[in-house]
Order: sequence, then structure tokens, then C-alpha cells
Amino acid sequence: MMFGALWGTFFFIGEKWSTYLATLSIIGMLVTATQLMLAALHNQTNWIEWLSMRVGFSMYAGWLTAATILMITSSLQTFGNGTYNPYLFGLTEEAVTVMVAWVAFLIYNVGSYTQRNPVYGFVFLWAVIAIWWEVQQEYPQYTIL
Repeated sequence: MMFGALWGTFFFIGEKWSTYLATLSIIGMLVTATQLMLAALHNQTNWIEWLSMRVGFSMYAGWLTAATILMITSSLQTFGNGTYNPYLFGLTEEAVTVMVAWVAFLIYNVGSYTQRNPVYGFVFLWAVIAIWWEVQQEYPQYTIL
């Protein structure tokens, strides 16, 4: 809860320095959510606890994984002089986005497979479908996504 309050405070300040603190806060949220998910996965539960704790914490940790990846990539854009630069090491923004999506794919698959937790992996599908839908509606020029 503390990390969530810090994230909200720093994120909505909107300054360059607060973006970095918001990133650290969301990483703290992800670490604690992952610990809760692992505790729920490795303990004996009844069906109510399974639904509320295992599924709930898996979805929350999965959502925070996506939010953390988004926050880190957003923070990386603030490096330099603070202006928008569509090129990173000679790569277009679209190519960097595809690389980030592959990294996210690996993170979700390793997490789902090692913990035998498909709910965590389904959050990746939700995020990919949401990104695909947004690109189709708003940015049809981005064809490799």
C-alpha cells in the first residue's frame, strides 16, 4: 500500500525527477505483489482461497508486470534532454516497441512456466490484445506491431 501511495504521488507530480521515483515505487509494488503471489501459490488452499488469493494475486502481479514495463520504458524516454526522440541506437520507435514486447513475452512465459501459473500468463495476452487493438484503431501505419 505504501508503494502504491508513493507511486501515485510521484507519478502525478509530472516532473522528470518524480518519474524516476515513480518507477522505483512501481518496482516495489511489483516485488511485493510477486511475493504475495508466490506465497499464495505455494500454500494449501480451499476453493475460496484459491479463487481470491491465487487468482487475485496472480492477476495483480501480472498487471503490475505490464505496468512496470510500461513505466520503465516511459522513464527511459525522459533520459537526455527531455525531448522526444523516436530513435534509440538507430532503431525506430516501432522496432524498440517490438523488442520490449518480446522481453515481456519472455518474462511472462518464464513466470507462468516456472510457477505453473497460467493466470499470470493470461495477463500478457490481455496486454497484447489491448496494444493490438489500440494500434489497429489509432496507428495503422505501424505494420510490424
